[in-house]
Amino acid sequence: MAKVWRIKNFTGGISTGDKVGITGSFAFGQGLDFRTNIDRVSPNYAMVKDSGVAITGLPKFFAQYGTTYYAICSDGKIHSNASTWTSLRTVSGCTGQGLALFYESSAPGLYYSLTTALGKYADLSGSPSFNDAYQVLNSDTLWHPLKVFLNKLCIGNGNALATLDSAGTFTASVFTLPTGWKIKCLEVRGDFLYIGAWRGTAITDYEQGAIFTWDGTATTYNSAEFINESGVNALLNQNDTLYVWAGTRGNVYQFVNGQYVKLKKIPGIGVGKTAEVYPGAVTGFNGIFHFAGAGSTDSTTMYNGVYTWGQPEKNYPEVLNFDYPVSIGNVQGAALAVSAVYAASPTKLFTGWGYTNTITMSIADPCVVTLASHAFADGTPIRFTTTGALPTGITAGTYYYTRSTATNTFNLYDTAAHAITGGATGRVATTGTQSGTQTGSNYGIDLISTSTLQTAVVYESLIFDGGEPYRRKTIRDIKLTTLPLASGAVITVKYKADRASSWTTLGTMTYASDGAVNSKKLAFKDSTGFIKAYELQVRFELTVADLLEASTIYEIEEDIV
Repeated sequence: MAKVWRIKNFTGGISTGDKVGITGSFAFGQGLDFRTNIDRVSPNYAMVKDSGVAITGLPKFFAQYGTTYYAICSDGKIHSNASTWTSLRTVSGCTGQGLALFYESSAPGLYYSLTTALGKYADLSGSPSFNDAYQVLNSDTLWHPLKVFLNKLCIGNGNALATLDSAGTFTASVFTLPTGWKIKCLEVRGDFLYIGAWRGTAITDYEQGAIFTWDGTATTYNSAEFINESGVNALLNQNDTLYVWAGTRGNVYQFVNGQYVKLKKIPGIGVGKTAEVYPGAVTGFNGIFHFAGAGSTDSTTMYNGVYTWGQPEKNYPEVLNFDYPVSIGNVQGAALAVSAVYAASPTKLFTGWGYTNTITMSIADPCVVTLASHAFADGTPIRFTTTGALPTGITAGTYYYTRSTATNTFNLYDTAAHAITGGATGRVATTGTQSGTQTGSNYGIDLISTSTLQTAVVYESLIFDGGEPYRRKTIRDIKLTTLPLASGAVITVKYKADRASSWTTLGTMTYASDGAVNSKKLAFKDSTGFIKAYELQVRFELTVADLLEASTIYEIEEDIV
């Protein structure tokens, strides 16, 4: 007797398990929108590169004054965007330790952290100027976070909390943390400043993290709550709830009445691998919190980009979703860092990222660059550095533009337009000799589009066994129900039988071949007949298509096989 496995609820988000999860959950999803309309799953809007080739370091924090936006990067550059991203200044001795807007003597200023100083760019309402040595800070090459609290600019000053009040009075140490602890992130909730802290010089040095609180007047911290994670990396107050990103395993917590309540973890990091969420990589946007997967990771299996945690509305659960890959096209690998996220308005969500990987290049006309599974679209910018010498024809630090020649190789061009067109015009040739290790890199600030949809959208179901994993099933058909297909729409259906190592393509539903239909049935057959399996998992790849339901028809064999 035929039975039906129906996939029609998509609101459960990414499950922790492969086989079991809350109602509507799935094993993995990329670029899915199930919160806008809970009756279907649709492609989310795309992250589009907004910075051109202006960014040459990893963006770590954003700030804004009115509709002018600012970013500070790991190479010490401060960039602004009133209409386009441009570099304002390269700050010596700065690795992007902190950035914030603050009003001192009623004058708006951009305050930024260096390794040993607090810098200031003011008055933003007039003709601002830079002062890179405005106040002295304790040395920290990684983090000096900044946060406004009770009309003070609070500064993580290594082991101490520093403040700058609105009258310009600077206090280098309001209080100190216990010996060995350093401030990494700051957030405000209610009447308290929450201080995320860590120990050591690397995130893996200690399995200890802590949150300290301060009421703004006491001469020491008011409370301390510790957690067995390697540091508290980021904090966010969303809807009067404090969320915590701690350690290296992708864990997200809710901080409730002094207790850490684990909500979820970023999937796929892998055994013995680490992923660190950066302090400037968390933000609230349209009522849902958004965060970047990792500003630093050695995992090759986790998916890096912008995740969300939230619910469509009151009667649905808060769930995890991998909403936005960044514009470079890569989603996996230790070479990709997604380091900052910032909601500037109801329609503007900025994301900072960087990509750095070892490459090889030929001495030839044209020059061929080899980079495994690069995934670069034609016209993608890339710049090179070396520990020795680059070949003649390549200038270190200059952006070139890629044109793919194969999965692992590409040519270089002088402009994006030439790279997209192809041919000999503007194509780079190399001569001479080279030495050392060559590195290719690309950095950017993305802005969420309000019109362009993602095209690499993926839904992977939980593993299905019909409640009888010990009985083999004959899988007959799968019927897709959609909104009427529009021009360019494609749904590709793939499957894994009995936990196969790779996906097998079953078929497609496309506007080009099927027209503006709203359903299609595909037979579950290979060259030997109908698929037989104890367990089944399906994958849908969506391009400009909205999926309402997928129903799989199967029969259970009478005998236990």
